Amino acid sequence: MGVVAEDPNAAARDVRFDVAVALFVSVAGQFELWGNAAIRPHAAGAAPLYLAMALGLLGRRHWPVPCGTFVVACGAAALLTGVPMNEMFVPVLAFVVAQYSVGAYSDRKPARIGLAFALAIAWATIATIKGPTVVGDFSMSGLQLAGAWGAGRLVRQRLDDAIAAERRMSEAQHLATSTLQNAVTQERMRIA
Repeated sequence: MGVVAEDPNAAARDVRFDVAVALFVSVAGQFELWGNAAIRPHAAGAAPLYLAMALGLLGRRHWPVPCGTFVVACGAAALLTGVPMNEMFVPVLAFVVAQYSVGAYSDRKPARIGLAFALAIAWATIATIKGPTVVGDFSMSGLQLAGAWGAGRLVRQRLDDAIAAERRMSEAQHLATSTLQNAVTQERMRIA
């Protein structure tokens, strides 16, 4: 049994939330593809990739690095089908959620590796589409991915700090209780 009491409904809430996020990304992505005249010519090729992106978000808590990498790779593939980069809003939302999850639900080293994979995929795709001299696109994608990842790391660190503080408090209470019991036992022995 851990120090932090688990809410028995937390897992169910997390699943419902993740399904809602994936459903939103799925539906909003299809509206973006078919409702935007600039994207519509590429919608047939990109639609399965947008759906795959949404499905990738379902595993973001349990497998954050593979899911984060998968979501960015699906978005990159959508770009390679011809979807204009400046028209992609739903994939950017999916990237942010995925990279936040990599930061929040992974240990430090895997989280760094996950961010590196995402940046490598994004930057390689931008370089393929626009060439290696588009500094603004590299910077913007790096800011979006690293910013979401950093927010996730910050939340993870705060949670880890709270758990450590609760553990220290529990240990202090146990020590105080033990010390009090020893004092009572010694006093009883002295009286006897």
